[in-house]
Amino acid sequence: MMQSQFIHNQIFGNIIYEQCINEACAMHGLFKTEMDILLFLYNNPGFDTATDIVKHRYLSKSHVSKSVQSLKERGFLTSFYQGSNRRTIHLKLCSAADAAIADGLQAQKRFVSVLLADFSEAEKGQFQQYLCRITDNLQAYFQKDKNERSGGITL
Repeated sequence: MMQSQFIHNQIFGNIIYEQCINEACAMHGLFKTEMDILLFLYNNPGFDTATDIVKHRYLSKSHVSKSVQSLKERGFLTSFYQGSNRRTIHLKLCSAADAAIADGLQAQKRFVSVLLADFSEAEKGQFQQYLCRITDNLQAYFQKDKNERSGGITL
């Protein structure tokens, strides 16, 4: 019973999140991947390369590349090399992206408010602790599975 409810909630949650975020995307003429990239860069200032986005958001390289190019053309992003390293291109948000980011963050807040509508502050704290434990479990499993697929070789 718990498994089917969990899967159902995950699917239903994804649908509601998509609705929330798609409203923000439509307001700014963005594709979801483009909004994902803007929000990722905003929320994770230490991760500012396309490789970081692919690795941490599990998006395809081709979608990230196409989206980054589109965002640069619209003036939402700039790219630069850091120091003498000419192999890694870093990305920086531009002020032209501020309104889209604000609306994307608002959409995420709306989604969380739907999820936690009738939770007390104590329950929200407990839920956060459970989410952290679930995340740790998923990451440990993913890493173990990844190591087994690569023959135990860590990259």
